[in-house]
Amino acid sequence: MKLPSHRTPRYVRNRLLQIAYRFINRFSPQISRRIIPHLSVLIKPHFVGLEIGAGASTIWFARRCYHLSSIEHSEKWHRKVQDWIKKKKLERKVTLYFAELASLGMPNSYLGAIKKIPNGSLDFVLVDGKYRDAVALASTNKLKSGGLLIIDDVHRYLPRVIPSSAPFARSNLAGCASDLWREFEELTASWEQVWRSDGVQDTVIFIKPIGG
Repeated sequence: MKLPSHRTPRYVRNRLLQIAYRFINRFSPQISRRIIPHLSVLIKPHFVGLEIGAGASTIWFARRCYHLSSIEHSEKWHRKVQDWIKKKKLERKVTLYFAELASLGMPNSYLGAIKKIPNGSLDFVLVDGKYRDAVALASTNKLKSGGLLIIDDVHRYLPRVIPSSAPFARSNLAGCASDLWREFEELTASWEQVWRSDGVQDTVIFIKPIGG
């Protein structure tokens, strides 16, 4: 059987390093491990944040910020994370929402939950769930000036000036993965970016300009 083209020795090494890191750091966010030191510095104790896609990151962020709202579409993961929150005694610091994805004839409560959040009220947003293009675009207005917009697996959606070595990365020739991503790219063109790859996945931090 022919292996996928990205299964090179370099990728296998990076993947093993990722697995080892996550085994040692159980409640570390499931994002590029190379961006985590930056987040450790940038996330402040007074911050109020939003997480799209609950998981180990819920515990990590809740321990570092004042309050975290987390939106999850999977009932299984919602129950699992809810249990973690109780065991870690973080109930006062986390509000965990269950929001279903869109289905035929039903309103999209997942995206609707984000739209209900007041504009300019958040210090950071982690985009790591479904509908990432629509969520990322909607989140730009929810952030305060200087706020952080963190997007995981960004290499799959946005091209990078210096091409990424992560699998399925977008080339500059291919451009953005959707029209909404193209709109997002244009909207955030002036935002500072911290982009880090571990060879398996890329994560980027967009920093909203002061007064933006």
